[in-house]
This record gives sequence, structure tokens and C-alpha cells, in this order.
Amino acid sequence: MRAEMASRGLIAFSCVVLLLGCSESYEEQARLLSPDRRVEAVWVQMGGGGATTGFAYHLHIVRAGDKPQRGMRLLVADKISNVKLSWRGPKRLEISYDSARIFNFFNFWHDREVDNFTYVVEIRLSPNKPSQLE
Repeated sequence: MRAEMASRGLIAFSCVVLLLGCSESYEEQARLLSPDRRVEAVWVQMGGGGATTGFAYHLHIVRAGDKPQRGMRLLVADKISNVKLSWRGPKRLEISYDSARIFNFFNFWHDREVDNFTYVVEIRLSPNKPSQLE
């Protein structure tokens, strides 16, 4: 019984060490306050856990001053170049870029904590060049 408990403890400890060693880096690249100063667009760079994994980029919108929640990503992309975030109005965010591989994208954001879901931000993608994926 004692050996079995020690074995389980060693397995649990090994899993924690493995997860910590493979954790992703999470670094804010840009934060842009909306014209009405209520929310911020946050551009985050995520690094992979190994030598073969590059960077992915995530877009978050948060209440002004808040930190992004990792699960609340409005855009997920990699190989993105010349990206620029700009507010075109208090509730309209534009993302311009030269090229990108976009894996996930939502064209709006709202939150219970900001006017009980009635404050809605529209998000637009605006490529600077024609697609070269063809």
C-alpha cells in the first residue's frame, strides 16, 4: 500500500514538472484603449512549448485595465505580418495586416460586466494586400 501511494505521488509530481516545462509564454504585445475609454484591445503573443513550435497571436477585448483571460480569444493567428489595431469608433475595432494564417475569428465582442451584454464591439479584418495562399 505504501509503495503504491509513493508511486502515485511520483507520477503526479512528474506530470506537474512536465506541464510546467511545456508551458506557453504569454506576452502582451500591444494594448489600445477605445475612444470612449471603456474597453481595451489587447494583442498577445503566445509561444509554444518546443523548438518546432512558433508563435501564435491572440486578440482579446477587456474592460479598461483588466487582464485578458486566456480562453476568451477573439482572433487566433500565426505568420501574421505588419499587424495594426485601430479603433474606428468607440465600438468598432479594425485589424489590418499584410498576411496571416487565421485559425479562429469572431467579429464581435460583448460581456456581462460591460452594460450586461448591450455594449457590443464590432471587429473587422482589413488585409492590406490580396491573399497569397492561393
